[in-house]
Amino acid sequence: MTFEDEGIIIDVKPQGEKQAILTFFTQEHGLHKGIITVTKANSSYLQAGVIHKVTWTARLSEHLGSWQIDPIYTPIPFVLNNKLALLALTCACEFLSSVLPEREPHTLLYDYFEDLVK
Repeated sequence: MTFEDEGIIIDVKPQGEKQAILTFFTQEHGLHKGIITVTKANSSYLQAGVIHKVTWTARLSEHLGSWQIDPIYTPIPFVLNNKLALLALTCACEFLSSVLPEREPHTLLYDYFEDLVK
């Protein structure tokens, strides 16, 4: 099972020394989790609020799967200098990860969240 979509990182949890579990809020597939290998090249883009072109791959649809990512936009340089913007981004990410069910699309909510990030 594979899909390609655009998504915003909601949560990053370290998994061992060189991997992380990423939670993306994707445009057409809702909240989705997957594992990624952390490298020097991609570590700066593995932060909440970064928009990526993503490919999720798993053997079965109910498995955790793995991510392949390609960054599109990062709000981090703008957010780090503004406490209120950083707080808004953090709260929005926590809210979405705790309220939304996994793997259910919410395209209108995704558009609003993307406007907040940009």
